[in-house]
Amino acid sequence: MPTRMILPLILGMLVLPVFPQDEPPPTTGDVSEERSQDSLLLLTSEEPLDGHLRQQIAVELLERMKIIDDPIPTLSPSERRWLEIEREASKNNVDRLVNMLRSKESSLEKAKHGSSQLVLGLRGIVGGANDTKEEVLLWTMVSYHFVDQMFWEALNDLVERKLVVSQSFVDELDWADLYTSWGGDILEKIVMPFLHGTLPE
Repeated sequence: MPTRMILPLILGMLVLPVFPQDEPPPTTGDVSEERSQDSLLLLTSEEPLDGHLRQQIAVELLERMKIIDDPIPTLSPSERRWLEIEREASKNNVDRLVNMLRSKESSLEKAKHGSSQLVLGLRGIVGGANDTKEEVLLWTMVSYHFVDQMFWEALNDLVERKLVVSQSFVDELDWADLYTSWGGDILEKIVMPFLHGTLPE
């Protein structure tokens, strides 16, 4: 079954834990000192991912996702209200639906939702989830957003509209195909082994 079909099923069966967004959990141990871009290569290696290695991966991904999330503006109250009105009106009007989906407000909403959820989930992992089940739930959320093509399209739309001009943000989008691939790797190397009872602690 394709990744995009499996992930909603898993997320639908489980309740994700909630972490405060304004105060990131502290990192544990010496993980921050060991952070390296090479950590992400672990996702494509044959090595089983124990808790220590998963922490290394999460720390690196968190730093990268903050580069994406920080420059994205949040919707203003008027922009949010406009979306609500258009979303309601478009239920019976295809043209308004298309215009709404192509709007900068729609791209901002989709991009900020995805990036903030990724930062939130990765902070929860780095901060030390209560148990492995909770950690895997957060990895499932990360995987879901990584493979969401509409999320990456929204990010690129913000750049094209010059709503985000950060060069580091633009550089990070060059990794979009890799993030999508890593989303599948997370499912294969973390989520599925947990469901099968073979994920190392």
